[in-house]
Amino acid sequence: MVTRPHLRTWNGNHGKRLPIAHYECGYPIHVIVCTRARRAAFLASELATATFDLIVSSPCTMAACLMPDHLHWLVVGENEPFSALVGRFKSVSTRIAWRYGHDGKLWQRSYFDHVVRRSESCRRVAQYIVENPVRAGLVADWCEYPHSVLFEERCPF
Repeated sequence: MVTRPHLRTWNGNHGKRLPIAHYECGYPIHVIVCTRARRAAFLASELATATFDLIVSSPCTMAACLMPDHLHWLVVGENEPFSALVGRFKSVSTRIAWRYGHDGKLWQRSYFDHVVRRSESCRRVAQYIVENPVRAGLVADWCEYPHSVLFEERCPF
């Protein structure tokens, strides 16, 4: 009897990444990273603040919004491959979460990304990101949300 090796398959939405060259050319990338099982891990203020501080301290950050169960992050990775930047963030933030009592994995295995092209406005994407708490009904103005930031001077176009 011939046995076939077990091959892991994914649904149609997983693994559709652009060629690596698109991530190395310095374009801004809108990343959405969801918590594992969409748990609202960032309702805990201390964990949310510590994780958000990590995001804000990155020189790659152009805009970000840390929602209770996901992160919107506009970044430009220049010194390391994009996937390594996201992987390092997920690893460090998970270790931070463990210090605050979170048990197990913090993030889903993968993430969604969108390379911002010149035909799009980087500022428009950044504005979309920071206005997430307004659309979710958490605040009336995005400036009131403590885990939202926009560095307009870092948006190239």
